[in-house]
Amino acid sequence: RDRLVTLRLAADAQVETLVALANQAVDTLNTAVADERVADEAHQDDVDRLEAARRAITPAALQWKDLVERHFPEALKWEALQVLDCESRGDPVAKNAFSGAEGHFQVLAGTWAYSSIGAGYGGSLRTDPEASVAAAAWLVRRSELFNGPNGRWAHWSCQPLPATGSG
Repeated sequence: RDRLVTLRLAADAQVETLVALANQAVDTLNTAVADERVADEAHQDDVDRLEAARRAITPAALQWKDLVERHFPEALKWEALQVLDCESRGDPVAKNAFSGAEGHFQVLAGTWAYSSIGAGYGGSLRTDPEASVAAAAWLVRRSELFNGPNGRWAHWSCQPLPATGSG
């Protein structure tokens, strides 16, 4: 019986050691996964900065990339950022003194009256970044849906340009 007790204590100690080692392995794995996620995000940020530079998008406009990604399809995000950059240089309160156009995408008051409602932001100001980007995305979708004669960016003076550089 003493021998069984001794064996049981030894087995319990080994189990505790194995549990501790397993917990340590799980912690190491979790840390590695978190580090990989951080590295992936940093890499994607670098890729985005490179693409923005290739397309001549200023940092002031690039700061709105996440907002643009929420409202525009992936295939149009860089075009949208180019138009936003050209129209307002990333300034959500930009206003054209001649035409009265306002906001990120320099939308005219008449266009805003229906596009903000269509995008679900009726009553919002043209200088509201979320509303401005959502309304621009709505206008682009509408132009595509109805095959607008001047293309999806027909509502804007600024047009997206092809990326510069290779690749």
